[in-house]
Amino acid sequence: MSNWAAGGLWFWQRVRMRMRSYYLPPVVPVVALVLMPFLPFVNSSGLWLGLPKMMVWGAFWCLMFTPALLLSERLMARSGQED
Repeated sequence: MSNWAAGGLWFWQRVRMRMRSYYLPPVVPVVALVLMPFLPFVNSSGLWLGLPKMMVWGAFWCLMFTPALLLSERLMARSGQED
């Protein structure tokens, strides 16, 4: 294995060690909101529940951010990491 490949492998192992499970739940709504304009089934004409699709999609994922943060907080408390 070359030095470059070994260095890259070392970097990703360090990132993975720092990545905790309580960081993941808030990532899901953020990714859904960032990808919103690029998803063809959301960025099209039409209505969901009488509102534009993008408005419903954005409102839903904004509301889902609160339970994601609650889950993240509970996972953090369970692991003993009170930062």
